[in-house]
Amino acid sequence: MDYIIVTTICALSLLIGILSLAENELFSQKKKNRFIAIALIVLFEIIIDTIALEIDGKAINYIELYRGLKIIEFIVAPLIPTILGRLVAHKVYWKKIQKYFYIIIVLNTTAQLLTFSIPLMFNIDENAVYSRTIFTYFYVASLVICFIMLIIASKKTYIQNNAATEFSLISVNVLFFIGMVIRGFLPQSNTDWLCLTLGYFIFIVYYSNSYLKIDPITLLSNRRAFNSKISNVNYSTAIIVIDANNFKNINDAYGHQCGDLALSKIAEAIFETYSKVGYCYRTGGDEFTVILKKGMLTKLTTETENYDTYRMIYNLMTALNERVKEMSKKYFMLRYGVSQGFGIYWTPSKRPTVEEHMTIDEVIKVADERMYQDKLKFKKRNMAY
Repeated sequence: MDYIIVTTICALSLLIGILSLAENELFSQKKKNRFIAIALIVLFEIIIDTIALEIDGKAINYIELYRGLKIIEFIVAPLIPTILGRLVAHKVYWKKIQKYFYIIIVLNTTAQLLTFSIPLMFNIDENAVYSRTIFTYFYVASLVICFIMLIIASKKTYIQNNAATEFSLISVNVLFFIGMVIRGFLPQSNTDWLCLTLGYFIFIVYYSNSYLKIDPITLLSNRRAFNSKISNVNYSTAIIVIDANNFKNINDAYGHQCGDLALSKIAEAIFETYSKVGYCYRTGGDEFTVILKKGMLTKLTTETENYDTYRMIYNLMTALNERVKEMSKKYFMLRYGVSQGFGIYWTPSKRPTVEEHMTIDEVIKVADERMYQDKLKFKKRNMAY
């Protein structure tokens, strides 16, 4: 009876969540559909598990049905962290990690399907009693790996995680693990579904708070996130300001849809070039800003010949220019390229340059001025445009 009560509460909560998501105006329809799909999968899993427990040891005439239900339950479960990973991961990073999710899904599905013929992943005896095998832990391991990859995907994405958002991510996975452990010792309990339902709603709150700081066109962090970050910079860093060349001409000649595509592709190039070393933002119409991560200014400088900080920044900017040029072969509107400028911010204890008396706002102004100087050079080279 307790099991039915808890599963009913979980099911009703998920249904309410689905209805709330349908009215959500923050997420795009595609993102809403993914969240709804996750809720439906969890709901589906709860129903299957509830039916299976009712059959366990009671209905010897439904052994094959019981086996089929457990196989479906185990096949579908890894889809939950996979869809969540797709939701949070930047499309550039998702291309790199999606194959690992798919490999696990295929291996798990294959192993589960073999259980129709042999008691590989679990066993159901002639009395319709379910029992685990040593390979059951392969299924558990596949889920654990998928959720670990979810955490990694969430940390290596366009969302600039802080202590609060990281706590939300960790709590989702801790809840899931707690539920799995308790269910492992108490098979008749339903703590895994209860914890997964709670984790699902915590994840929605985490994602909603983070999504408010995401630019919908470029999928980089927005001006709100930039202002929050820049006001809390207390370490030596570099500020790189990036501006799309001839962006107004692109909009005027080809339309705003083409302009949006240009922005998204430039943002993709920026993310590919800078995301490992810095935080990437869209701070204006066609303007982007990168803030190097803590410790990265010193690290990258020491890896540069003659420990030249300026040369190190120029190398990064050159890498972006080359990436945009490469992308312009496929996206013609990128042929104008981008203009870039930078400034170095040193904390009071580490100010070895002429910029030693600059505040962070003054450093941004220097970066802007250098970017406009770069843009003037572009205009002189391309007077025909």
